[in-house]
Amino acid sequence: MAMPKVRMKPFTMVRRSLWDSRRFNSLPDDQTRFLYFYCLTCQHQSPVGCFAAKPAYVLTDLRKPGSDWTPELLAARLQALVNGGLILRDEETTEILVVDWWKDNGPTNDDWVTGSRKQCEAIESQRLRETALAALEACREAMFAARGLPSRTVPRLTGPTITAHDRIASLGGAR
Repeated sequence: MAMPKVRMKPFTMVRRSLWDSRRFNSLPDDQTRFLYFYCLTCQHQSPVGCFAAKPAYVLTDLRKPGSDWTPELLAARLQALVNGGLILRDEETTEILVVDWWKDNGPTNDDWVTGSRKQCEAIESQRLRETALAALEACREAMFAARGLPSRTVPRLTGPTITAHDRIASLGGAR
């Protein structure tokens, strides 16, 4: 996935309440919880909570002395995160989308929303792209509602969507 170049903040927000989360605590083991933190905070993560997680790259990042990471364990632990409702995954594109990303990392102004929308449009997986855009729109509406604007007067995001050709061109392909 080729995300538009943006200056990314050097951190990701993680709620302290995560430690009390039923979904997080119901994960099968500490290594799966560790993988979730990896999905939240790894260097591949984007400002919209979605990144391409090629298994070889993830394994290279996670294999530390004394660790038990194998391709089979990675696949099983990723599936546990999907089953636990913490991530969405597209196996074909290898992309991972962190569920509820915008709750902790949401935009606070229209320019940020506009930039985030462009990045969401660059997500290769149609299912993850549509999910990310819908979540961004909900976050945007909540942002306006928090400012006291009625939901019905919140202007909708408009504009052309990025086509497959645009995505290929952003990768340096067809021109």
